[in-house]
Amino acid sequence: MKHFLLILCSALLCLTLVACGTTSEPQSGGDTGLQDIDFQSETDLQVESEEPNKPKDSEGQENTDVPIGEGTLIETDYGSYVLLDGWYEFDQISTHDKPFYLKDGISTESVISNISVECGENPYAKDDHLEFRTALVQQLGAQASAAGMQMTASGSYTAAGDVLYIFTISDDTSSTVQYYIIGDYRYVLIHATDLMDERIPDVNAIAAAIADSFTWA
Repeated sequence: MKHFLLILCSALLCLTLVACGTTSEPQSGGDTGLQDIDFQSETDLQVESEEPNKPKDSEGQENTDVPIGEGTLIETDYGSYVLLDGWYEFDQISTHDKPFYLKDGISTESVISNISVECGENPYAKDDHLEFRTALVQQLGAQASAAGMQMTASGSYTAAGDVLYIFTISDDTSSTVQYYIIGDYRYVLIHATDLMDERIPDVNAIAAAIADSFTWA
């Protein structure tokens, strides 16, 4: 099951990854298998507050312990985002196109909770994001159902105003949360894999903060 979580996002239908470069500098600041889908209509998809994507812990509760905006600005060819303090890029499994981030001070001798970020292309214009959403629901829902896992989904906006779709796929021992930021014929995927390690309670909060801080280049 954990292996499924780590490779799930690589099997998306009709999506092709694009090359992305990263640098960093300090900064402050059918039967789809769906169990509970919470998408709003096009007219109702609105930011409910000035902080639409507040970080959540592994139980879905707001995590107020994570300081938003204090960390490192990660700059790529396609955009930028903030990686909050206490996390670092793990060079051993990161690639130029897909960095992986781990929590400081945790042994990497076995698979641990992690976050990855990547940019991909799709055949949908930004204004056609509902069609992209439908494709994601069908593909991810089918994969979750085949693996005997549950999936929930929701929609919101990033702080920069970009459409954000969030898919959570889980069972009793682990979960993966995928944040899709919608661009024009492209998307950014922030993928948090949570193995329910009590030493890493903030993996989903950190991923949510990355998504909320992202801006296109």
